[in-house]
Amino acid sequence: AKPQIVVINKMDMPDAEEKWEDIKKAMNSIGIEPMSISALTGKGLRQIIWCVAQVLEELTSENSVKLVD
Repeated sequence: AKPQIVVINKMDMPDAEEKWEDIKKAMNSIGIEPMSISALTGKGLRQIIWCVAQVLEELTSENSVKLVD
């Protein structure tokens, strides 16, 4: 399976924090670990950027060609 990053946006909306726990539990029950952000306020963006960088690094190292002397 291809790696995926599931992100829920709009966490700045009213009641979003209350709904987040239910969304997270539902997604966890099917094996998905979602992340939450607010693009408006910037909340959670650093964590998403770090997560994307980690996934890309792993993919790059898995697919890199090793040269033999």
